[in-house]
Amino acid sequence: MIERELGNWKDFIEVMLPK
Repeated sequence: MIERELGNWKDFIEVMLPK
């Protein structure tokens, strides 16, 4: 994967999973 795509996944997961 591209690092940029990994960053997008991180943001997506943070939105889907509340901290």
